[in-house]
Amino acid sequence: MRNKSLAVFVAFYAVTHALMAFTLESSLHSGDVRLYYRFAVDTLHSIVDFSLFSGGFAIEYPPLTALFVTLPLFPAKLFTGGIEFSAWLVWFKLLYLSIDLLMLGCVLKVIKKMKRPEWENWLSLVSLYLVSLLLMTLYFDRLDLLLGALIFIAVLSAQRRSVWPWFWLSAGVCFKVIPVLLGPVFLLFAMAQTYAQRQDASVQSIVVRETLHAAMWCVMFCALLVLPFYLLWGADLFAFLGYHSERGVQLESIYSNVILLAHSVFGLAAEVQFNFGSFNTVSPWSDTLLALSSLVLLLALATSYGIAALVLWRDVNSGAFAQSDESLRRLATLVCLLLLAAILSAKVFSPQYLLWLVPLVMLVGFQSRSAWLFQGLWLLACVLTVLIYPLTYERDFVQVGLAVQRDGQTIWPAPTLLATLLLTLRNGALVVALVALIRMFFTDERRRNSSASV
Repeated sequence: MRNKSLAVFVAFYAVTHALMAFTLESSLHSGDVRLYYRFAVDTLHSIVDFSLFSGGFAIEYPPLTALFVTLPLFPAKLFTGGIEFSAWLVWFKLLYLSIDLLMLGCVLKVIKKMKRPEWENWLSLVSLYLVSLLLMTLYFDRLDLLLGALIFIAVLSAQRRSVWPWFWLSAGVCFKVIPVLLGPVFLLFAMAQTYAQRQDASVQSIVVRETLHAAMWCVMFCALLVLPFYLLWGADLFAFLGYHSERGVQLESIYSNVILLAHSVFGLAAEVQFNFGSFNTVSPWSDTLLALSSLVLLLALATSYGIAALVLWRDVNSGAFAQSDESLRRLATLVCLLLLAAILSAKVFSPQYLLWLVPLVMLVGFQSRSAWLFQGLWLLACVLTVLIYPLTYERDFVQVGLAVQRDGQTIWPAPTLLATLLLTLRNGALVVALVALIRMFFTDERRRNSSASV
């Protein structure tokens, strides 16, 4: 890729994203941003004077979140003399814009080293840019961009056998718990790397050694990252675990989608309530679907791990691990598979969860029909997501003007038919995209191998 063209792209990307962060989003700040600010102020108070914090709020996020939302308070205090929301917000945006640009730098460094056609690299960059524009209202207004960056760096560092993948995954777990689900995929990848380099060793010894190695480093890194906050907050540190276990069927989840379809087709009673920081769908089916969601999530994770083990074992025996580009693409695709399966099967599906996949999708590429299908459906899902939030959310999903009070709680009627249609199309696109990812590992591989043998 030509340096001059890349420089123009980087400049255009940086200017556009700076406008997104400081201008285009100026009137779109969600309640989440103010929640982060209150979290930051409470964290600062707990450091300066614990009496201002004791008996305080139930912490929704893992401990490392506190560090990143509190950091902007220090330059705000230094340069403006106060810690008002407006001053904190400027430095919060600067911090996350810096993370965004550093992530772009990593992306460019990786694709310049990958042996892919130039058109594929440019198409990946254009797709990355378009998705960032589509998810503009979430990009710098949520913490999930940083989580996506941590997962992306963990994938890049896994190419070399070292402790760094476990450090970045541990940091991700302490920031937002979801990366704990990725641990088995990274472990399987490490086992495959070791077996490819040392085929004289037994599979059993490799499994035991790599498992102990990963467990030791993850426990140590998580303990080091959590310990300062545990000394500061004590048992309150783990309040977020109970918080998330008690959440209901979130409005945009697959399970809510089922309820809304039944409401539209069969007249099933349904309404919307707000609790645990999100809008949830309530119906006679809610409790059953909540119980079912745990089973579906476990099944989705087990299937994803099984696919990862099968694919990596095949790669080791075929010699694919000798090609660093192919092994990197393979790991990124497996991580995308697991994240997408977890998002779709969980009881909570917030639109910002898509930010976890943004940098990884670039590594999947366009090498096969299924890859093209996945990339197209991914872009379509992002388009439909922005139609859902923020464009129709308050009008069709949460009909603000029709709210009523019941037993001291605000109740909204079931979302409109348009909302149900948009949600079904978005979730359906992601389900088919998931199938396309699985197809990449099997049907496309067989076709490629058949072509090579001919």
